[in-house]
Amino acid sequence: MKYAVNVDISESPSYEMSTYVHKVAEFLGISNLPGYVELEFVEELGTFAGLVDGDEDQVDISIAEYFEGKRVDEKQMKINIAHEMIHAVQILSGRLIHTGLTLNEGVMSYKWIFDGQEYENMKYCDQPWENEAYDNEEEIYQAVESGREVCGAIQSRLYPRRP
Repeated sequence: MKYAVNVDISESPSYEMSTYVHKVAEFLGISNLPGYVELEFVEELGTFAGLVDGDEDQVDISIAEYFEGKRVDEKQMKINIAHEMIHAVQILSGRLIHTGLTLNEGVMSYKWIFDGQEYENMKYCDQPWENEAYDNEEEIYQAVESGREVCGAIQSRLYPRRP
């Protein structure tokens, strides 16, 4: 198996889970992107199953082993990994940029840029980058689990459109 050299994993619950992370990274073409991905398994993340943050140079991913007081089963954890790795592609390729907090009419708000369009204080369920991750996570999980190495259809949906 080919390992993505720009993906580091810490506190993995098993060798199998680490291997899966690298398979997803290769499947999504992360090794062909500039920058690094640091993925850490943590006990809990409060109300989140996974979190991602970063920029084109480095993306930090945290994956919870427990969610709402219960251990996350292996399949769901792998789907969560696929979801957060999609965000890594979005960030490393420059499609998703978190610009931080901004002051808008005296109110602090979060601001993102996705595919060149600005978004401010959007509901989670309305964020197009989240919808893209949810739309593709299960297919990526199934493909990687079945042994497929690359899927051009998925990669073409996740990478920036070239003129």
